[in-house]
Amino acid sequence: MEATMNGGLLTLIDQRNHLRLEEKALVRKASVNISLKTSNLALVLLLHDNR
Repeated sequence: MEATMNGGLLTLIDQRNHLRLEEKALVRKASVNISLKTSNLALVLLLHDNR
C-alpha cells in the first residue's frame, strides 16, 4: 500500500515537472514569435521610410 501511494505521488510530481517544462517551451516559442514579428515590423517600417 505504502509503495503504491509513493509511486503515485512520484508520477504526479513527474507529470507536474513535465507540464512545467512544456509551459516553458511554449512561452519561449511565443516570445520568439513575438520578437520575430516585431523585428519584421521594424524592417517593413525601415524599408517604407527609405522609399
